[in-house]
Amino acid sequence: MSTADSSDSEFQRPEYMVVLGLLPPYAETDVHKAYFERAKQAHPDHGGSASEFHQLHEAFESAMHYLEHRTDRHSWIAAQVKRYVRQTAAVELVRELGAEIEYEVIDWLRKSFGDFAELTEKTIGIKLADSPRGDALLECLEENAKSFQDLRRLDLSNCEVTDEGVSRLAGFERLQQIDLSNNPVGKQAASVLASLPALQEVVVSGTKIGWWSKRKLGGRSVLSLSDSLLTNAI
Repeated sequence: MSTADSSDSEFQRPEYMVVLGLLPPYAETDVHKAYFERAKQAHPDHGGSASEFHQLHEAFESAMHYLEHRTDRHSWIAAQVKRYVRQTAAVELVRELGAEIEYEVIDWLRKSFGDFAELTEKTIGIKLADSPRGDALLECLEENAKSFQDLRRLDLSNCEVTDEGVSRLAGFERLQQIDLSNNPVGKQAASVLASLPALQEVVVSGTKIGWWSKRKLGGRSVLSLSDSLLTNAI
């Protein structure tokens, strides 16, 4: 495996390979090894930060997309079509509950494929504010977790979300921002949020989450409604 510090030959490498510390030629085994080695330091539980862990995971996924596309373009496209069809069906279920969706497409794929890059769309944001169907949405997300594994922002303000509903987010390791304001959630929900490695910002105004539970959220920003970035992000 060829590795390097991020200062070496950065202009010759994609940014995601720089983050992983890899030099060409690139191989899938090298990408996996570099990711797992760096994840040991980047994970918040091992002295890293949520933003650092997220950046590393983004780099890993981009590197894998790059290698898969370069190795076998036709197989790669077929796999993206299958994933896109599955995600589209899951997104439709979420929309039926009244939610708004935010997407993202990897930049280098957009440049390479133009409109065809739509196949690589990731669902990164969901907003369902002022609705009684918060728990129903969370159940839908859990049941279709593969289609929403890239979810970063979630606005469920005033949606009658319960602790049981929030527990369904336990596997969403890439979630960075969540607004749970004005919901009857408490310390059980706070424990689930504290376990999410990439979570950076939480809005819990008008909930049952007390000051002690907020302390358990560690270095995450516990925002008030006026500070929330979620509403404008989606």
